[in-house]
Amino acid sequence: MSFDPTGLKGPDPTQWDDREFEGPVPAGRYTFKAPTEFEFTEDGGYLGVQMDLELLEPLEGYYSSIRFVRASFKPKRSGNGSRLVDYLKACGLEPLGTDDAQAAMDAVRSTAGSLFDAEVSWRCWDKDAQEVLANNYQDFPDNPEKPGEKLPYVVSPSSGQKIPARANIFYFVRP
Repeated sequence: MSFDPTGLKGPDPTQWDDREFEGPVPAGRYTFKAPTEFEFTEDGGYLGVQMDLELLEPLEGYYSSIRFVRASFKPKRSGNGSRLVDYLKACGLEPLGTDDAQAAMDAVRSTAGSLFDAEVSWRCWDKDAQEVLANNYQDFPDNPEKPGEKLPYVVSPSSGQKIPARANIFYFVRP
């Protein structure tokens, strides 16, 4: 049996242009738009949520969202609140006054489309070596072509592969 390419398209000529590697936005404070759908999870007996956050004004040449952001009502190690309470406060919600999970889910859903600020940082996890290669933006190598910025990857010492940076929400900013 032979392959017939009739009707198929080859590469668009612009695909041959050199493109800069897109990466997450540099560390800093950004305005985000809350999603319209939330995936609720369980985190150590506490209600949690996973969401994809859209940058309100994305920087050209960088990703325009941060995906798989997790937050829950599980208390922070410092004992001072939780990430999900911080998210709700950043979206301008008043305290719930109850520990009812359904009321909390309704409160999270009520943030759909809300605008809020958050501090972004980077992390690099080598899943093959099962180790953190960089835990914040400052740990990434300097970008020789863009002074003052970091490369959006770390070269794994075990495999020699470029492991991409993953943006994460360092903390939600309360108004």
